[in-house]
Amino acid sequence: MKITTVREFDQFVYFIEKYYREKLAGMHSITSYLPSEILYCHNVYSLAESKFEPSFVPMGIYFDTRMIGFLMYGKDPEDGTYWIIRFMIDQAEQGKGYGKFALAQTINFIKALPDCSPTIILGVKESNTAAMGLYQSFGFKDTGRREHGELLLEYVIQ
Repeated sequence: MKITTVREFDQFVYFIEKYYREKLAGMHSITSYLPSEILYCHNVYSLAESKFEPSFVPMGIYFDTRMIGFLMYGKDPEDGTYWIIRFMIDQAEQGKGYGKFALAQTINFIKALPDCSPTIILGVKESNTAAMGLYQSFGFKDTGRREHGELLLEYVIQ
């Protein structure tokens, strides 16, 4: 399993034109489902957002050659804190340990950045108990803050 940046292409437009059928067709359908609700994050929107927010780095989570998830991290320009902005594993691939592996790699990657902040923040719906459990198992703690309907969790870099 590997995590690779989607920014390895020089121009976003080139990426859309050349790889739409191969990569984005699958990427926009990567969804996370909960028993009582459907959570859907538009990954194509995240790719577009990364074009205009230079610190946002979209990455695909692959098992062999198959994309099984998507994440995006970025640095808040106001306070320098790193965020995991998007993190999802396709519904069909959940429960196989991919999320745990990918989150560990993501945290280690951010920790290795030369300008790493002392904390990493992410948002999660409180009703997403599986994600809450995963994040808490890594040491993410409730900040008591909410943004865009999500509870903000914080990981302290050691």
